[in-house]
Amino acid sequence: MPAPKQAIHDYLATGAVAERLGVTVLHVGLLCRTGKLKAEKFGSSWLVDPASVTSYQAHIKEAYQSQGKKRPGPRGKAFLPEGRP
Repeated sequence: MPAPKQAIHDYLATGAVAERLGVTVLHVGLLCRTGKLKAEKFGSSWLVDPASVTSYQAHIKEAYQSQGKKRPGPRGKAFLPEGRP
């Protein structure tokens, strides 16, 4: 039996994801198309699974830390997954 899908109101719009990641809406679309973010396409819009955004943030942060770099976040703020100090 397949797992039930999330309700549409549980997904994030690309604008919200772009703001959270500090990237453009076009870049979020690219992440969705390439499968780096779990998303569903409705018409011409993508709706993104919030858990995949958190996972992607953690992956990017880990990649930058392993290289000894500090990635700036949106508008110069420190890049940390939500809920972290």
